[in-house]
Amino acid sequence: MQGRITKVLNKKQKGRRGKIKQEDSDDEEEQNYQEQINENEEQEEVKEEEDQQNRSVVKRYTQLLENAREQLLKYEQERGRALKEVEQCDSLLAKQKKEVSENEQRVKELTKKKGNLQNEQEKGERMLVRVKAQLEQAKSDLENVERERQQALQAAQEGQAQSAAKNQAEAMKNMLNNQINKAQQNINDSTNSIRLRRDVLTRMQRRVEELKKRIEEDKQNEKEKEERLKTMENDLNRLIQQRNEIGFNQDEWEQLWDEKEK
Repeated sequence: MQGRITKVLNKKQKGRRGKIKQEDSDDEEEQNYQEQINENEEQEEVKEEEDQQNRSVVKRYTQLLENAREQLLKYEQERGRALKEVEQCDSLLAKQKKEVSENEQRVKELTKKKGNLQNEQEKGERMLVRVKAQLEQAKSDLENVERERQQALQAAQEGQAQSAAKNQAEAMKNMLNNQINKAQQNINDSTNSIRLRRDVLTRMQRRVEELKKRIEEDKQNEKEKEERLKTMENDLNRLIQQRNEIGFNQDEWEQLWDEKEK
């Protein structure tokens, strides 16, 4: 009987050592999961930082686009005013040229009358002086108009340059829109990636909690087994003591019986 009990105790001892190895394996698995969780959290922080940078890029590009739009509108307004001033100068120039032509014709007529009409010489000379003064004023006005026309033409040419700037602004607008769309797509991809990582993290955390619970249960079971083993050892010692006591009494009884038979 003692041999069978000793065999059971040895088997329990081996089972306990195997359980300790399993517990070490579970601890190592929990550590691996925890390291994976930490790595995923770090990657998620990096992703969030990249998303913040992408949002900053979108904001900056949006502001640049708004500035380009305002500049483009300003260019259009300036070009419209310049073209309108050119039209006004052309109209005024045509009017002044007509007046100069008429005054030159009158000078010619008055000069002819001066030679033909001696009686009207003084009147003609006075009129000639007046007309010449008007002619000089008209020429001066014509030069002023021509100067304004040149300025208007220069402004119009600048308007063409502004048109080129408009095309450039349109190209910039398209580029900014493409970059904004790309950045938005990156944000969407990052959001989806973060969502997937969070799902994986949640599952891993759930797995870790299950492992922790299982380890606690194993520890509790191990504690209960140790208590039962201790109880069995006490029972074994008690049985051994009882056997020794019973053996002693049995020998004494056999001796008395033999004496009685004699």
